[in-house]
Amino acid sequence: MSVRGLIAGGGMLAASLLSALEVVQQGTELHVRGANVMVGYYKNPDATAAAWDDDVPDAEKMRRNQVLLEDQDVRGLAANQRLIGTVQEVLVEGPSLRNAARWSGRSPGNKIVIFEPQPGLHPGALARIRIMRAAPQTLYGEVTI
Repeated sequence: MSVRGLIAGGGMLAASLLSALEVVQQGTELHVRGANVMVGYYKNPDATAAAWDDDVPDAEKMRRNQVLLEDQDVRGLAANQRLIGTVQEVLVEGPSLRNAARWSGRSPGNKIVIFEPQPGLHPGALARIRIMRAAPQTLYGEVTI
């Protein structure tokens, strides 16, 4: 299985998608684990198009990507749930993009951590956050003293 075979586009057969998913799940021939799955080269659709012939309809590409994203969510949730109850040293970034009343930061594993801001915290500070809840891509916690 090549990296190209993991791409949900250009010449990839439906059976190849299942093979790619098996490789991701089993971690056999190609170890692929990470925080994100994306379609094509980041912010460079021209480079993506130039890399191979594109004979797969856009709707099918999106369906295949959705299969991989759903699997990624299952894996992300399982990994994040293992962090519930732990205390993470979080680099504070500031107000959350989705809810300015809460703040966000990054764990040592580059996980997004959402928490209630406390006096004395500022962007760039390190905060000890006890993880209380987990979602596939996000951790939620409370500042510890």
